[in-house]
Amino acid sequence: MAKGVWIVAEQRGGALRKVSFEIASAARKLADELGEEVSAVLVGSGVEGLATELAKYGVDKVYVADDAIYADYTTDAYSAAVAKVVKENDPSILLLGSSVQGKDLSASLVGKLATFCCFFISFHPLPRHWGEDGSIFLQAVLHDVIHDRGISQG
Repeated sequence: MAKGVWIVAEQRGGALRKVSFEIASAARKLADELGEEVSAVLVGSGVEGLATELAKYGVDKVYVADDAIYADYTTDAYSAAVAKVVKENDPSILLLGSSVQGKDLSASLVGKLATFCCFFISFHPLPRHWGEDGSIFLQAVLHDVIHDRGISQG
């Protein structure tokens, strides 16, 4: 059974990117609404030490793929690493940053996972204030998740 709100954390040059903290914080809020944990997937070379930084933003568990082959971002290598851990753990929701890397990675993951992925556009506490920022795609996906969980829209 699918469980957990997951993010794909982004790093460049061994440092977490700002979008990682933004989606981690949003995932924490969403997970609290749903009563689930937050996990992150972090891919790179020499990045294992970055996992503790994500905990400060509400991430409960970090899955790290740390290898020299991930030193530079490539769609094939990163999507294979993310898809492997996602398939093994079956999260309810997978959030990616609305960055160049996030958009590129999500397109590949949709095919590998035979599902959909959500871009992080912006986040308002659920279930109030939907759509004020024009995040129609994210709104539609979260609408389905909320109804699947039996949570009222209020």
